[in-house]
Amino acid sequence: MRYFIFIILTVSMIFTSNAQFKMKRNGLGLHAGVNTTTLWNIEDNLVEISPDHDPMPGYQVGIRYNIKFGPLGFCPEINYTSITTGDETASTTLNYVSVPLLVKLYMGGFNIHFGGQASTLLGGTYDEQSESYDLQDEMFYSTVNGTEYWALQGIDLAAILGVGIDTKMGVYASCRTVMSLVPVENILLYNAVNNVMGLPDYTAEQINALYKAVSVQMSIGYKF
Repeated sequence: MRYFIFIILTVSMIFTSNAQFKMKRNGLGLHAGVNTTTLWNIEDNLVEISPDHDPMPGYQVGIRYNIKFGPLGFCPEINYTSITTGDETASTTLNYVSVPLLVKLYMGGFNIHFGGQASTLLGGTYDEQSESYDLQDEMFYSTVNGTEYWALQGIDLAAILGVGIDTKMGVYASCRTVMSLVPVENILLYNAVNNVMGLPDYTAEQINALYKAVSVQMSIGYKF
């Protein structure tokens, strides 16, 4: 919830600023697009893409407010993002509300953008052959010492790097890589199980070895 409050305040301040700075390519926009997602981790200090997970398609839709100050821009977004990871025998679909905060470096209408993203996991499905399971089902929860833990990480933090274009007639597009910095699996659950067994919490090296999502997202939209 705090992410939504922050983005609302940010957009409000931008609207106020826009009354004073009448610049091209500023404004509210709606966009939609597709993505492809796989998993990555760090083994032996090397970034590795999972050989057991194929890039699989997903989609995103959302809104943004873009503001441009000369060669620089700032663009917060709110997106509904659905990503899928797995292979031809089993796959997991995760549905998020994502809030990217992007800084843009402009070269004419083209831009390089980068920033961070916080996402809240709403749910999804696990599909295996002809069976489909809701990720909110009790089978994906565990109780340890009286505390219930979801098997999945509820909040995802990610880094973003991409390129885009903002045209004067209002059409805009982007292609970006979104790399999660936290595992898909719930670290709190792992640590709780370790504590019951008398083991220490997961180390940074163990967390790095867990799989995280990495997506390539392409979208097109229109600025009003």
